[in-house]
Amino acid sequence: MLEKVRTIIAVSLFLILPSAAFGEVLFSDTFDDKPDWSVPYTSADQSCNKETGCTDVPSGYYGYYISRSVISPTTGHGLHLDNSNKRGSSGKGLTFWDQTNGTATWTSGMQVGVDFAPQREVYVRYWIKMQPGYTYYKGTDGSMLRKMNHISHYVYNGKPFTFFSDGGHHPTTVNQLRFGNAANKANLQNLFFVRPDTNYGGLQPTTIPTTPLSIRDSAGVGVYNYFDLPDDVLAKGNWNGTGTEYNSPGMIADGKWHCLEFYLKNNSAPGAADGAYKFWLDGVVQIDSTGLLYRDASSNLPDDIWNFVHIGGNTINPFLGTGVSGEQWFSVDDVVISTSYSGPPPKPVSVKATSVSDSSIKVTWAAGNNNTTYPLDGYRVRYGTDPANLSETVSVGNVTEAVVTNLSAGKTYYFSVSGFNKGAGDANENEGLRSLTVSAATAATAAASTVLPADTVAPVAVLSNPANGSVTSGTVTVNVAATDNVGVSKVELYLNGSIFGVLGSAPYMVTWNTTNYPNGVYTMAAKAYDAAGNIGQGSTSFSINNTVADVAAPAPAPAPAPAPAPAPATATDTTAPTAAVTSPAYGTTVSDTAAVTASASDNVAVTKVEFYVSGNLRGTATTAPYSFNWNTSALAAGPYTMKAKAYDAAGNSTLSSGVTLYVKKDTTVPAVSINSPTSGSAVRGTVPVTAVASDDVAVSKVEFFVNGVLKSTSTAAPYSFSWNTLTTANGAYTLSAKAYDAAGNIGTYPGMTVNVANDTTVPTISITSPAAGSQIRGTVSVAATASDNIAVSKVEFYVNGVLSGTSAAAPYSFSWNTLTTANGAYTLSAKAYDAAGNVGSYPGLTVNVANDAVAPTVVVTSPAYGTTVNGTAAITASASDDVAVTKVEFYVSGNLRGTATTAPYSFNWNTSALAAGPYTMKAKAYDAAGNSTLSSGVTLYVKNDTTVPTVAITSPASGSQIRGTVSVAASASDNIAVSKVEFYVNGVLSGTSAAAPYSFSWNTLTTANGAYTLSAKAYDAAGNVGNYPGLTVNVANDAVAPTVVVTSPAYGTTVSGTAAITASASDDVAVTKVEFYVSGNLRGTATTAPYSFNWNTSALAAGPYTMKAKAYDAAGNSTLSSGVTLYVKNDTTVPTVALLAPTASTLTGSSLTIKGSATDNVAVVKMEVYVDGVLSLATNSSRFSVKKTVTIGSHTIVVKAYDAAKNVSSVTKTVTRLS
Repeated sequence: MLEKVRTIIAVSLFLILPSAAFGEVLFSDTFDDKPDWSVPYTSADQSCNKETGCTDVPSGYYGYYISRSVISPTTGHGLHLDNSNKRGSSGKGLTFWDQTNGTATWTSGMQVGVDFAPQREVYVRYWIKMQPGYTYYKGTDGSMLRKMNHISHYVYNGKPFTFFSDGGHHPTTVNQLRFGNAANKANLQNLFFVRPDTNYGGLQPTTIPTTPLSIRDSAGVGVYNYFDLPDDVLAKGNWNGTGTEYNSPGMIADGKWHCLEFYLKNNSAPGAADGAYKFWLDGVVQIDSTGLLYRDASSNLPDDIWNFVHIGGNTINPFLGTGVSGEQWFSVDDVVISTSYSGPPPKPVSVKATSVSDSSIKVTWAAGNNNTTYPLDGYRVRYGTDPANLSETVSVGNVTEAVVTNLSAGKTYYFSVSGFNKGAGDANENEGLRSLTVSAATAATAAASTVLPADTVAPVAVLSNPANGSVTSGTVTVNVAATDNVGVSKVELYLNGSIFGVLGSAPYMVTWNTTNYPNGVYTMAAKAYDAAGNIGQGSTSFSINNTVADVAAPAPAPAPAPAPAPAPATATDTTAPTAAVTSPAYGTTVSDTAAVTASASDNVAVTKVEFYVSGNLRGTATTAPYSFNWNTSALAAGPYTMKAKAYDAAGNSTLSSGVTLYVKKDTTVPAVSINSPTSGSAVRGTVPVTAVASDDVAVSKVEFFVNGVLKSTSTAAPYSFSWNTLTTANGAYTLSAKAYDAAGNIGTYPGMTVNVANDTTVPTISITSPAAGSQIRGTVSVAATASDNIAVSKVEFYVNGVLSGTSAAAPYSFSWNTLTTANGAYTLSAKAYDAAGNVGSYPGLTVNVANDAVAPTVVVTSPAYGTTVNGTAAITASASDDVAVTKVEFYVSGNLRGTATTAPYSFNWNTSALAAGPYTMKAKAYDAAGNSTLSSGVTLYVKNDTTVPTVAITSPASGSQIRGTVSVAASASDNIAVSKVEFYVNGVLSGTSAAAPYSFSWNTLTTANGAYTLSAKAYDAAGNVGNYPGLTVNVANDAVAPTVVVTSPAYGTTVSGTAAITASASDDVAVTKVEFYVSGNLRGTATTAPYSFNWNTSALAAGPYTMKAKAYDAAGNSTLSSGVTLYVKNDTTVPTVALLAPTASTLTGSSLTIKGSATDNVAVVKMEVYVDGVLSLATNSSRFSVKKTVTIGSHTIVVKAYDAAKNVSSVTKTVTRLS
């Protein structure tokens, strides 16, 4: 967790502390180190994401989507990562362009997606700058909408990456700026979607309950909630309908950078409504919603649900006016997705400025609150003499006060404070909003009486603690003794050469918690300055050695040490106590009576602690906690030094270091006013009366008066009391209030008039059901109608004057069980109440209770009397009643054995465990009134099956030899039915078959070869068992592995192109396949002899390769052959062709002699001769001579040469026959 800002107790101290710990950064981007990138609008939608292999997206992002252009011609704008819109003075940002064609429809938009490790809680933060004057549309339904981002649980479902990825996001929260609600205010809409996509993978819940959200539409597509932003977040401009209807939203579109941060927390379990949603704008929390339900009780979604963020989205926005097309942009920078808040700190509060001297003013403040922990590196104090232009700046560390020096005397200065941080994922500082501006004036300079000579003497600075060479730990006091011939103006402290703090006045001390720093050697330096600019310096070196707490399991406690021997009677206590003033803290401003507390300890015991104010004893405490109440009422305003002096019984004492406290005289009267109810309003019942009160120090209480009579006192804001107007008469009353502070100052609110108008109208009521005079039985709904001029709070129902039921909401009713009353006439009456206590009565109506007293009839109908049954027999009874039969019970010889609640009434009687003989079956029928009848008995005879089934194994045959997996089959029969057959191998149950044909598969490969006995048992439903004693078979499985050897090419052969590889393999039974491995990699398989495969070496590097063969048989035995080394050398050199004849280019006569030869680095395997494109000769020789008869004219000769690697080269010559 992040630490909140800590207050440093030294006055005038600028102490720089290390940044608080920060949660895990899941994703961050400053865009500065990325190359420029853009995706302009085109006439079609454009999508890119990692699931589809698209890589045209900045590194670290999942993808992007940009809709088609809606304006023509296109402008080249779209998504742009460049330096045109950046947060800092350098770097880059990401710009999004919106388009509109002037219609109130979904027009355009774009987004980039980021996926990250799933989280239950996630913070999404980025800075945004909108085009100055970015315009929103006010339609008739307030339809402006600009989606800022989606945060979701994403499962890729194979569909395109679009604005909602067609259901892959579930659930999704959509954060979007929009205009429009009943009050015509701008708001941020947080929209939760459930995408009912059948391709989502079955993860989505069926619904999301609506606490505190509501269903978005009748189809249940999603749920939503609006969170109105305060008026200072988005200015309304002309959105109230006056003037132009196209306007900018103010702050967000002011052309400046603003920080948006969103937080989502999934509910802890399905159905547990404890999820959360928060939104911060520039470090100020705007929305803090809890009790959300992102997954219902039936959801299968995980706890770590959030794993995806879209930045950007689409718009519905004719922002330039109806029918007007155009573009506008916004940019984002410094994106961080993390497990803790990373945005700017909230603006500081309680800022005060106090004059210290004619050249310095002290500014104090308190850390702000934004409903979360936040990182804080320090504060920035801005000041100047013009409240509208605070041009001077001082940056300090994680402290809550600063002294601003080198100011002009007698001038008023204005101050404002802001917090800042810079995380690991940031290129720029995150500075929060500035505080309210406060002011103070420096003291006037006293008139000079003499001209003093120039001061050239430097101050002296000595660091007395920590001592040089010392080892320190925990919290220590850094103490500097600084002196000067005129005066020391300030002391600067440096730790290891870096500024550590500035001390503006004596005593030059600061409390330093060394546990924030790693153990090691440190150098502390002090520089003392005087007004003339002279500087004196001192330094000290020391070590920090803080013991790290051991968080492992504690060691066993040591045995108690023996009690110490009594001290000698002559022992003397010489150890002085220790003492320190602990509260108020150094530099605190107090008034009236302040509680002062000190801590003190001693080796024996502290007897008392005395408290001294500026050297004067003002209080004594003798028991811890040591404290006294310091009455400052009679003191002048200014600084006082508080010290504590502790004593022990031996008279030893210690005076603590002084703590400077400031007394401030409070003479300011508190301000108070009543803000509810409003003046002139009508009130009734119990009314909350609230007041607002403020004071320059603090309000101690507020008193409320009605017509001048004190009614209540409230001691803490919000100041309020509950006024019960029901105890007063209707009419006009004056409400007034008084506010008090601790100094006794009283502020008065003279009063406002309200009118008490309580309700005196009695409600009306009547019973509507049952009707007067009706006959009723069983449980009856008694209903009434009731009305009131305001509202009915409850209805009471009475039976014969006895309260019998209450109903708090319409329809008003209660259920009356008349079975608990005697038959006869009853009066039903009712009373209706309202919130004012008015009661309306209904005198009553009479009804007649006539409950059922007639018992049902019942008879056992099946089986018939005397039937013999066995196994499970179906028993049936017939029953009837004048109203209705509720159930029938079945009894066997007096024992309840079954129950049926609906006709036909029956149960299944299992006789299997019963002895043979007669049994009496009876049935008992009941009606709703509790009446019952037991039937006459029906005698049934039980006779169960005792015949044993027969069984025999039919396959394999006795004495047969088997191997592998064998089907063992049996035949079985029974006088009734066989229920199962069990198979045994050597007496061990190995298989069961429940239906004919009875068999099981026996894998003999898991057993040793040899003789085995197969036996079987057959069972029937009565538990009778028939045995087959067994037959013997012989298992003879193959255990001999094949032999295999690579036979061709021979060891050491050089191969190229595709080489035929052959192996020889044999087995005592049969070889099933041979695999070929090249240097350990399977490259071919042959299942029949001769075993071979063609090895394509064309793509292989030249060099040696090991060829092995692996042979298998049907039993799974295998053998890997020895390796044969083969050398790959593929030929890429083309042959060289020489045309030896003809040598001349002309020819006389018809005979043409062609001669040629060819050479190759390996061998020429073929030569071809073409004359005029016609093949004239093909030879396997590397030389040739051929004669051709040609006609008068030009002829083309082509000679080609080939080698074994299919390399080819050619020569061409043209010859002309002249005659």
